[in-house]
Amino acid sequence: MRSTDGKEYYVQYESFIVQDEKMNYRLLVEGYSGTTGDLPNRGMLYHNAMNFSTHDRDQDKIANFNCAALEGGGWWYKDCGAANLNKPWGTGDGKGMYWNTGPSTLRLDFTEMKIRVKLPSEPITVCERGMNELTNEPYVLLELDTLGKQIRCDAQTDGGGWIVIQRRTNADVDFNKTWNEYRDGFGDLRGNFWLGNDAISKVTAGPDIYELRVDMHTTDGDDYYVQYERFTVQDEKMNYRLFVEGYSGTTGDLPNRGMLYHNAMNFSTHDRDQDKIANFNCASLEGGGW
Repeated sequence: MRSTDGKEYYVQYESFIVQDEKMNYRLLVEGYSGTTGDLPNRGMLYHNAMNFSTHDRDQDKIANFNCAALEGGGWWYKDCGAANLNKPWGTGDGKGMYWNTGPSTLRLDFTEMKIRVKLPSEPITVCERGMNELTNEPYVLLELDTLGKQIRCDAQTDGGGWIVIQRRTNADVDFNKTWNEYRDGFGDLRGNFWLGNDAISKVTAGPDIYELRVDMHTTDGDDYYVQYERFTVQDEKMNYRLFVEGYSGTTGDLPNRGMLYHNAMNFSTHDRDQDKIANFNCASLEGGGW
């Protein structure tokens, strides 16, 4: 991540799982490390076990309120806060992508989410194969037959081998998308994109254990990262529910902040409200699925 004032950060999680659509692309993430200094249960940990929400499918924890519609992007909302890398682009105070560490909120103008196998079921992973073929490049684009689409592999960060699932560097792509758009993925792998909840779920639901890392740059110029030991997103039947655990990183997240705050939450969008706030859609309020 890069903040709007030019500082770079990263976060990394030891485990990252996105369940399938039957499970609403639920997020499971744990094991934070990084440079953001997240307090426990901040950053991605705040969203652990949340389903994915979009403006057209509200799955957050706020009854009758859609955080994805409010914030303007799909995400694993619990309520409307802690972390959202899919909001509409903006660099002003209170606008755009953000990462809440507990003590502070980082305003961001660059983000890139990526995953890699922590405990591979095979001796070598698809991203590692790509790196071996083209080791002098910062990233490689590979066709992954099991997903029927290309993926972007980060060949540099912390030894490489990362599958990038989200990347934002400017306002070129609107992240306030529908449930189906977040399901299928959107954007350009060479620029700004969301890989797709179906793809994330298929990758993380396999026999391998995935960790999650988020690199961030704040609007005031600082770089941070967070990392989680385990990351899973369930399938669409489970509303792309998020499971994440094991924070480390440089954000200094307090317990249950960052992605951990969203643990066990379903994904919400402006057209599918799955947060925990009744009669309120955080995805609509914030302007992105989460």
